[in-house]
Amino acid sequence: GPTPAPSRISSTISGFVIGTQTRRPVAGARVTITADSRQDLTTDNNGAFTVSFSNVTFQQVRIAIEAQGYVSRETQLRINDTRQVVIDVIEDSPPFSLQLYRDLVRDAWDSERFGAAGRTGELERWTESPRVVVLNRVTLLPGRDLVLTDESVDTARLQFILEEARVAFRDWTNVRYELGTVELLEDLPVYTEIARNGKGVFTIHFIRDWNCGCAAGGGLDPKSQNGGITFNYPFTLTARDSSLRSVTIHEVGHAAGFFHTRLSGTIMNSAIGSISPVERYHADIAYNRPIGNMDPDRDPASFAF
Repeated sequence: GPTPAPSRISSTISGFVIGTQTRRPVAGARVTITADSRQDLTTDNNGAFTVSFSNVTFQQVRIAIEAQGYVSRETQLRINDTRQVVIDVIEDSPPFSLQLYRDLVRDAWDSERFGAAGRTGELERWTESPRVVVLNRVTLLPGRDLVLTDESVDTARLQFILEEARVAFRDWTNVRYELGTVELLEDLPVYTEIARNGKGVFTIHFIRDWNCGCAAGGGLDPKSQNGGITFNYPFTLTARDSSLRSVTIHEVGHAAGFFHTRLSGTIMNSAIGSISPVERYHADIAYNRPIGNMDPDRDPASFAF
């Protein structure tokens, strides 16, 4: 039979543009809407704009927002019903630094120093509070695969790490998410399966003969919402509390979706101290963006207001 005609949509969108950090309206912003044609609008003193669609067949449009003193944002706007939307743009003024944001969120500094290594600069973050799974037996790494030993992880050291990790995870996500219940495992195959294929899991394990020249390593797979930390066990046993705390905070930063920074005095630069106010500020902005957001502030096609 004949192909049914696409449904047609008529709607009016009342939009507001505000600052990501201040939540204040952005007056005089240029709003460009692109679909089968282009519309150029300007926000009023309240940061407001209105756009109407009549008898159209598409359900979303591309929208770009530019304003003096703000980072330009590109995203999508659903138009399938009449409604209000609020779109935020990043204030490009201190304490915000686009270079620091690119280092922390886009992995820019390490890419410059060591090569891109497949990094696309897509924003990575958690979208849920993960449960915690710990391999409670120390491992060895004689080759490419872990080998389980009979040595249990020191209880006091593990408890210290878990307490510090809980605080750091809340700090990096600005209290949006927190580490959930803790499960201790002694079965390496079960742990490995969870670490590789689990969903919404924060994993922790310890290697005794890890010749990495490092104290620990952390990371996040945003698609599976699976991240965690590997600790160099000799460091874990011998480090002062202050050093183990700083390393844990640093690695939780990686496991929260963040990268090394070139700015001295930041925990993601030196792994010394704690999260600096400027890191909290930029991390909070990142957690206001969807996974896959690209430089300088382009949302993925899968996301729409």
